[in-house]
Amino acid sequence: AHAELLLNYWGHCNWFVSESNAILTCGAYYPEFRRAKHWITTAIKRLETELRAQVFPDGAQFELSPGYHMMCADLFHLARMRAECAGHKFSPEYIRRLDSMFDYMLGITRPDGSYAVPNDAGCALQRGNGKMTQVGRMYKRPDWLWAGTAGAEGTAPSNLGTIHYADAGYAVMRSGWDADDRW
Repeated sequence: AHAELLLNYWGHCNWFVSESNAILTCGAYYPEFRRAKHWITTAIKRLETELRAQVFPDGAQFELSPGYHMMCADLFHLARMRAECAGHKFSPEYIRRLDSMFDYMLGITRPDGSYAVPNDAGCALQRGNGKMTQVGRMYKRPDWLWAGTAGAEGTAPSNLGTIHYADAGYAVMRSGWDADDRW
């Protein structure tokens, strides 16, 4: 009933990503239901569309808030994992853009492991990031692991200087990735 109810709503925000993920979850976890395959395919179609609509080519989520960005990255990633467990796949473009979301978070990570707090982003003041840690380990990305653990594990990125996120309208300038470096 929950999945069927959510099929009636169509939006364009982080809530819609969450709701579409719930539809996919119902289909993946309850394959015995007659409409389970429909739920999965519908959710995948919605999430493919939303990722393209909400995530700029440079990897930034359109709300430009690190907190909402990570919430959506987590939801898009959970959908990928659940779909794969149910024998379904997202497109290569979906995977590429999802990876770019984690690359973006890496790029805006301060040398101390925290993030700037633009827009509605107060929760981003913390050091480290559990989701970055998880995906860094899962996909063997030592740079994501470094960002997720605030430098306790993994390897800092080797690129220095300015990173320009033209689509997001952000630029990050840094002298390095060590805790004492300028950002």
